[in-house]
Amino acid sequence: MHEGEYEELNEQTTKVFEFSAYCYMAALAFAVWTVYYAVNTPYLGTEDYVFFAVKVAVAAIVPGVVGFFGWLLFGKSSTAASIVYFLVFFGLAAHGYFGITAKGAEADRIAALAALPEPLSGAEIMALVAAGKPVTSENLWRKAPAPRPDTDDETLMASLELTSKTHLSRMNAAARKYFEAIGLLNIEEVIDGKRYIVKSQIDRQKISTDQYLTAIDEFRPVVEGALSKYEAALKELDLKDKGKEQIMAAYRSGAEAPTAVLLELCDTDRDRGEAVKEILQILEKDWGRWKYDRQRRKTVFESSQSQKLFDELSKLIETTARDKERLKARLGG
Repeated sequence: MHEGEYEELNEQTTKVFEFSAYCYMAALAFAVWTVYYAVNTPYLGTEDYVFFAVKVAVAAIVPGVVGFFGWLLFGKSSTAASIVYFLVFFGLAAHGYFGITAKGAEADRIAALAALPEPLSGAEIMALVAAGKPVTSENLWRKAPAPRPDTDDETLMASLELTSKTHLSRMNAAARKYFEAIGLLNIEEVIDGKRYIVKSQIDRQKISTDQYLTAIDEFRPVVEGALSKYEAALKELDLKDKGKEQIMAAYRSGAEAPTAVLLELCDTDRDRGEAVKEILQILEKDWGRWKYDRQRRKTVFESSQSQKLFDELSKLIETTARDKERLKARLGG
């Protein structure tokens, strides 16, 4: 082999070696970066890293093959081969990078949402009160908060817990006030004609009945507005929209059934209260023209029209009493 031919072959070998070195260095750098990313990116599964590792291998091998053909195509030019190699390499590397980054961000978002609690709704708290069940700070959650380590979740959860407890405590207080107020009026006793000796007793019972109806008028809007009040309180927290949506979805799902029952219970109580008020009005209007028949255990009117209305209202009170117990049983279930 002539000296000139030897030098040319040596130069070509050097260029191939340089080109291979570029390939190996790029692949090594990419592999190191992959390991670093894997160590510092939580919430990704094994299959995510396997998929990413395949992309690393592809980004290391395919550009080398393409670059080799570029080397041949451009007259065994290592410069051309390197340019082709790195264009393809960085294209594949960027695809892998943005793919794993997107998966990491999505995994982090899912983990953040999974850490959020599912609060009981105001309606569920009111239902517990109606059913006579205890309401404590421990049973305010359907799913308790689960702060993630090395995040600001604990601070956020503390704010969320305070907001939720404040809201639910108000619902609890409103429900207790309502059921206590309703319980103060003994309807069976009020409509019992034998207890009225003087007309002034009717006036006192009319005041009690008005208080009964006022309690309903005050409580019903609380039931209807519980969801909007919690949503307004939630907006004040530094939560992402997806987190707020998830918490409100849990709150709303728990509120739907008991809210309907509570509103029906309010309407049933109102029907009973209105019937009691009408009976008191009949007793007052016909004072002196009715008496209590102890043998029949019934209030008897001289006016057939008054008697018919009194009996209809008494029957309505009996019916609504059964309806109320049925509704309270549904809340207790």
